[in-house]
Amino acid sequence: MATATTAHHSPVSAPGGLLAGRGFEFHEIMAGDCTFTDGPIAGRSARVEFDLRAHAPDLAAFLRKSSGKGVFRTAQLEGSLRIEGIPGDLPASGAIEMNLVRSRGMMIYDLDFTGPDGKAYHLHGEKHRNWLNFQKGMTTLYTDITEKGSGKTVGSGILYFDLKTIVPFLRSWKLVRA
Repeated sequence: MATATTAHHSPVSAPGGLLAGRGFEFHEIMAGDCTFTDGPIAGRSARVEFDLRAHAPDLAAFLRKSSGKGVFRTAQLEGSLRIEGIPGDLPASGAIEMNLVRSRGMMIYDLDFTGPDGKAYHLHGEKHRNWLNFQKGMTTLYTDITEKGSGKTVGSGILYFDLKTIVPFLRSWKLVRA
């Protein structure tokens, strides 16, 4: 005998619920120094800064998404990357994955961009939970920059969220129409 199953939704995430047709966005800036071993500025340390807008078009789906290894949340990233010694802003796009259950890789940033040499590059950064120093865990991004095709590391360093910008950061969080 077949039984019918129905999807159970909370009033918040149900079709037509409070979050229906809504997403969210926020703006984040992080900066720090990376040492480059290859590429256009090989052999030197340079200031790296990204200025990004994170957005998730479906907040209900964002809140529901999970896997067997904990709860993963993904938002899209768009913005620019500035690297000292390279003129102009480099358009960058990618995703941020949040898993507040994990200690290592609690927040993972993946950004793709094209360098002034025409090569495709990838910035991978991770924030790690630090129970003894929560502020450090939420403001420190351990970063590697690789050539996208070969995976060869061309730079690595640490970027920081400047706590002096916490008020504009918090004000940037918005619910948006999908």
